[in-house]
Amino acid sequence: AMLNVARGGSEARPARAQLERAHAFLAARQPAPPIRLLIVHTGGNDVVHSLPLAFPLLVVDLVRLALIRAGVLARLERPPSSFSFVGLTSRRIARDTRALLEDARARGHRRILLSTMPISAAIPLARALVRIFALLCGAAFISATLADFERLLKAEVAAEVAAFTTAHADAVELVEFDEAHHLNALAAAA
Repeated sequence: AMLNVARGGSEARPARAQLERAHAFLAARQPAPPIRLLIVHTGGNDVVHSLPLAFPLLVVDLVRLALIRAGVLARLERPPSSFSFVGLTSRRIARDTRALLEDARARGHRRILLSTMPISAAIPLARALVRIFALLCGAAFISATLADFERLLKAEVAAEVAAFTTAHADAVELVEFDEAHHLNALAAAA
């Protein structure tokens, strides 16, 4: 049996409420069926919904990434801590994802599949946003910039997931599905 409580367009923060709804639904069934696998897909909408509020910071990030590509600035391994759309958004998603994973563990989930954010150059919206700022730049620059965004956005979440996995290695089996990787592979094969 499967129970889906996902809500289209939702963000990482309300995902805990979705988990609570699932448990309330199951608790009303007697006997409550066991949950064998929890599938979590979150983060992508947080990025899209943050754009209107943090648009100026996105411009700063694009300029920063262009300067990195030009060799003026050093490559970033983690998102900047201030004045950064990527930094602000990824830290919020990382915090909310970790809270969801902790809540799931506390509710007895032992097997979790985490689908990572689908930030990918294969997504037309992402390409269009970067193209707006890079009208004078070619496709290679756009693809490289999106790859940098993807890497930086995922860095904070990956750190929180790694910390969670280390802290609960004896209690929870967590497997990650890299959705962006698979989107890129599908786009390359098309």
